[in-house]
Amino acid sequence: MAATYVQIQRDDFENWLFQQCPVFERVPNKQGIYRIPVSDDVALYISTSIGREDQAVAKGHGACHMKLQGRHNDRCLNRKDLGQSRFNRTTGWKTNWAMGIERMCAAYEKHSDFYDRLGRQTQAEYAAEVRTRIEAITGWQARGFLRNLHHQVREGKWLSTKQEAVIEDLERASATIKVESTLLSASKTLLQTALNKNDTWLCGFLGSVIKRLEIGRDLTPRQDEVLRDNLNRNQIAA
Repeated sequence: MAATYVQIQRDDFENWLFQQCPVFERVPNKQGIYRIPVSDDVALYISTSIGREDQAVAKGHGACHMKLQGRHNDRCLNRKDLGQSRFNRTTGWKTNWAMGIERMCAAYEKHSDFYDRLGRQTQAEYAAEVRTRIEAITGWQARGFLRNLHHQVREGKWLSTKQEAVIEDLERASATIKVESTLLSASKTLLQTALNKNDTWLCGFLGSVIKRLEIGRDLTPRQDEVLRDNLNRNQIAA
């Protein structure tokens, strides 16, 4: 059965919100946006689409959105743990929206120290941290996307959660590249040692290993184990 959309009066919403969280505030100069303090540094931000007429806008033109937000810097700290992008204004809105509040508060409680630190962080501190992370990524200056993010934080902006997720993915990829590069260099050093010792088996093994590393293929668990064992024996760092 299709969902039934309903109008939501401001009084009805605020009475319901008071039952969920007795302490809340409406954001100044915003008709339908509320904040619930969850700590000294973090608030639950709720956008309701309630407008100047003290009721939600017409069907198809509004919904409820929630996120964790820094109380001092207005930075979006988490919206992904909501589990959905929005809550519609259907007949079951009170139950559904209460579930959203519960999810967001649970996300905060799980990592409260982390969110409190982010909620206190100044943009300058954040920018310095993000720029350092970006500059540690292999070849970042050749990537227009990363250069743009680097510029954004330098200009006083906060990145979105999606942008930060891309940085995390590229950090992992860069770390893998650095490990593989180090391992390749160590393998070549070990190969020279094997040649000097006339160790035919080790030379053959290393030839296979080096070929895999040069084309970007991962070693098998057994290859990695044997390689690192021989590197340790010959006191070659990797």
